Amino acid sequence: MRLLSLKVLALLAPFAVLALPPFVQTVAVMVRAERSVALRDGVFDSQLEGKWRSLLSDETEIIVAGDSRAERQVIPSVIEARSGWRAANIATAAQDLVTLGNAMKRHGIPAAGRVLIISVSSFQINDGAIDAGYLSTACLLNMTTWERARVYADRLGSPWSALAFPFAESSPAALSPERLRERGFAGSDRQLELPLPKVLLNLHPWYRNVSQRGARWRVLQEALGQLAATGLRIYIFQPPASPAWRAYTAGTFVDAAEREFARMLGPAISQYSNVSFLDFYSEPDPRLGNEKFYDIQHLNRGGAEVFTQILIDGIRRDIEAHGVAVRRAEQHREAR
Repeated sequence: MRLLSLKVLALLAPFAVLALPPFVQTVAVMVRAERSVALRDGVFDSQLEGKWRSLLSDETEIIVAGDSRAERQVIPSVIEARSGWRAANIATAAQDLVTLGNAMKRHGIPAAGRVLIISVSSFQINDGAIDAGYLSTACLLNMTTWERARVYADRLGSPWSALAFPFAESSPAALSPERLRERGFAGSDRQLELPLPKVLLNLHPWYRNVSQRGARWRVLQEALGQLAATGLRIYIFQPPASPAWRAYTAGTFVDAAEREFARMLGPAISQYSNVSFLDFYSEPDPRLGNEKFYDIQHLNRGGAEVFTQILIDGIRRDIEAHGVAVRRAEQHREAR
């Protein structure tokens, strides 16, 4: 028995050695975060920083932000063609509200800014969605000590790789000529392959260990309040999913998690007169069939064009019906 124990320790020793440096670094940064407002206000998203610097100007009226389902599904040129408002897409993969809010505090809002469109996805509030890329540094640092400890406990299942977070901000990423031409939109011409492969639903990183009313939900609500305080007209949307994925997950915990997410967002958003919630998951549009998607949760370029038209037409109707003030944009025009 003693020999077996020694063999097990010998086997685990290399992993423990590899885990120690990032673990020590992370604990040290978290201790600093208790006293450092500047650290908690960090952006830690070089793609977002690059997009902000390259795409936004004082003339930008519509800002598209959020995660990949805004980056790959909302087209600035379509917005401009249907509204006449100059738009830019600064969404990035797995971007959450707290990261976006920190970037807005850092850089300020374009002088002509009138509308902020943001995609939100359920991984942003699921304390179990801790796979690499699905828990932002900004979100982690805005948790309390106890909240971070609880979330971190789940990461210990893969200690030699999952403990590392980017606590040092890198230089803004350079945008390719194509991304500059598309004003930040990243489209795909692929088609969803059917039938869907039979996979275990709990392998999807968004829905693993679903826990949607904990630390990340609190952080999101605080970030929402900060965004609302900018005075911009804000439209937060829960993106559509492919009909094939909806059929595949019907009646499962995945569908339940998405619907609970919408039920939670509605009341939270209704507290702010300048924020609206558009739910394209619970109320799917028949124009967005499987042929409009390139994977289960992302529209292809053709689908993105249709979706952007639906989105901006609805926003224009809302603005016209409610006489939404566009104070910042009007002040900017008067000053010119």
